Amino acid sequence: NRINNSATMTLAGGTFNTGGLSEGAAGSSGVGVGALTLTANSFIDLGSGASILHFADSHLSTWTSSVTLQIDNWSGSSSGGGTDQLIFGTTSSGLTAAQIAEIDFLNPAGFSAGIYTAKILSDGEIVPLAPVPEPSTWIAGTLALCALAYSQRRRFGAVGKG
Repeated sequence: NRINNSATMTLAGGTFNTGGLSEGAAGSSGVGVGALTLTANSFIDLGSGASILHFADSHLSTWTSSVTLQIDNWSGSSSGGGTDQLIFGTTSSGLTAAQIAEIDFLNPAGFSAGIYTAKILSDGEIVPLAPVPEPSTWIAGTLALCALAYSQRRRFGAVGKG
């Protein structure tokens, strides 16, 4: 707890490294840092160890459009809680939809390597959003299932006649 709980934070480029330490805790009384303003592409590195970074409700804070807040070394739970937590306020209105769209997770633990968009949970926690398979994946899966059904049609037909 090294940052004043009411101190607002502006990320204007660079990296905020928690060093595996926490500022605040989960829950309504756990705010550890004031509201976050984002003015340039920036990183939050949660480091190794358990980090909870609990900002105050930031939906009224200015976030410059077309900039990205990238979260690195996240190893929480996609359903909330877990080792690392990044929380804004105490409800899902802690950030606007536009602000949430500017957050990416880099190679989050428990996911395949890559960059994942964010979603906000009902308690204000931000977690990576599991990717939706590409349409080509759905088409390939459907074609494979149809091919399997077609190849087995005689077997199913013969069982019904016997």
